[in-house]
Amino acid sequence: MQNHLDHALRCWFRLTYRYSVQVIILIIVLAGVSLAYTWNNLGMNTDTRDMLSPELRWRQLDLEYENLFPHTIDNLLIVIEAATPDQASDAAAELYRLLQQDKKHFKSVFSYGQLGFIRGSALLFLEPAELQDLADQLAANQAFLARLIADQNLRGLAGMLEEALEAVADGEDVDLEDILHRLTTALDANRNGQPYHLSWQKLLFDETEKSVYREFIVVQPLLDYTEMLPAAQLLDMIPRLANENGITDRYKIRLRFTDSVALSHEELESVMQTNTLAIIIAFVFVAVILTLGLGSGWLVLATLLTLVSGLILTAGFAALTVGELNLISVAFAVLYIGLGVDFAIHYCLKYREQLALEPSRSGALENTSTGIGSALIICAFTTAIGFYAFMPTDYDGVAELGWISGSGMFISLVITLTFMPALLRHLPVRPGQNRNGNGFIALLSNIPARHGLAIKWLAVVLTVFSLYLVKDLEFDSNTLNLQPPQNESVKTFKDLMQEPDAAPLTGKVIARDIDDAKHIKQSLEKLSLVDKVAWLHDFIPEDQEEKLLLIDEINLLLGAEFFSGTEVPVGTRTRLTALQQLLDKTRQYQELDV
Repeated sequence: MQNHLDHALRCWFRLTYRYSVQVIILIIVLAGVSLAYTWNNLGMNTDTRDMLSPELRWRQLDLEYENLFPHTIDNLLIVIEAATPDQASDAAAELYRLLQQDKKHFKSVFSYGQLGFIRGSALLFLEPAELQDLADQLAANQAFLARLIADQNLRGLAGMLEEALEAVADGEDVDLEDILHRLTTALDANRNGQPYHLSWQKLLFDETEKSVYREFIVVQPLLDYTEMLPAAQLLDMIPRLANENGITDRYKIRLRFTDSVALSHEELESVMQTNTLAIIIAFVFVAVILTLGLGSGWLVLATLLTLVSGLILTAGFAALTVGELNLISVAFAVLYIGLGVDFAIHYCLKYREQLALEPSRSGALENTSTGIGSALIICAFTTAIGFYAFMPTDYDGVAELGWISGSGMFISLVITLTFMPALLRHLPVRPGQNRNGNGFIALLSNIPARHGLAIKWLAVVLTVFSLYLVKDLEFDSNTLNLQPPQNESVKTFKDLMQEPDAAPLTGKVIARDIDDAKHIKQSLEKLSLVDKVAWLHDFIPEDQEEKLLLIDEINLLLGAEFFSGTEVPVGTRTRLTALQQLLDKTRQYQELDV
């Protein structure tokens, strides 16, 4: 068997050597065709869901769910952050209207806070005690609010506060400390050129102070997954839209993004940047190591040309057999550079050794091809088997990586036994010094022979110690930790997880009917991993009769004119007069010490 293999290798070499120029031209032409074909046909599928086989039972259920509820996939969560709830809600409402008008980039635009049902029924979702407190506050301040509603400007605000100060002076129980403090802060900030927004929601509802207030808009964009970064244009467009319409500056908001679209986008950016950097670093380091190890610029040149040619042909093979790469299979290039170059390195070292023994270049090349060819064939098969072992999996991304990388080993083998000897025939490589017996390399190679017993015991100790450490090894099932923690979408996601009502880490369960839904809800609530369970009936307010009576009282108390006031523009002189009168009243209030 070995004789037949050696004979075949010798015949293959002689054919390659005889037609070396034609072989070089052929390989270059094939590489050029492969490069052009790869450029035009090798796509990039950035949809991470397609890396899983659709034949999986749970994946089939997942696809069925996506078909029934298409709005639940490929979503982008827009987080609007502001210093006050008023700014956040007003900015969200304005941005929501703009996004709804854009049918070119979005399938749907959704925001709970902008739903007519939610806006019209918001008071019904308050607890009865909260609604009663609101009614009491409005009743206590009805007279002052009526003044402001009738004259919605700075003059009306100043007049309302004057009446409130007069009421305090008359002995009425009116708490003005908070609003006067906020108003003073606003005026001081304005005088110093600093932004400040007086929040009426905070005044009315006496909310706990927060460092940031958030509103949310969920959009489902139209994405082209054949693009390298399908969401890049979208993530640039939304902030630009907010800036061009003055939303960002007017409400002093910060826009952030998370959810599947943003997370996938930044993951793709990281993968592409890392993969590109890895290819460059691997190629540079390989070139440096080749220069140090081979000791001949011509051998380095032949090796790098062989490596690049094989990489291009492997990419063409991927375009022909797979058609598109994903986040996993795109790593084949780095693997090829690291492993495919091994064949050329072995060939060059063997050729340098033969040059010292065989004065004829053709004889040295023939001895190299026949002497190392069978070993390279075995290496190609064993390495390919390791990669092909990835293929029997339902994780298509890993299977495709195994197919491309494993086949690339055979491409590297053929290129090494064909292109390499054809190149070396025309390169003036001279016999080099045998470095194996000199210097640092000789010292390293002699260590196992001189210190064999110590090495064995060290291996035993390290093995036992490693087994001891294995018990503390844990499996991290949180896929969010696979992404760089400095990514903005990851930081936004983790920030939202700190708020129970805004946590995006959720799961969905489909029930057959109402009874089944109740049973599932009760079962889930008992789980320690579940913080909160929401279902359809949570959108039906409880205690509606009691709440509706309170709302009717509020309507009766405030009157229809309360909701029909409009802002009346006033001049600068009027504003100054109103503020001066308010200042005089405030000084009287301070002198009374009430």
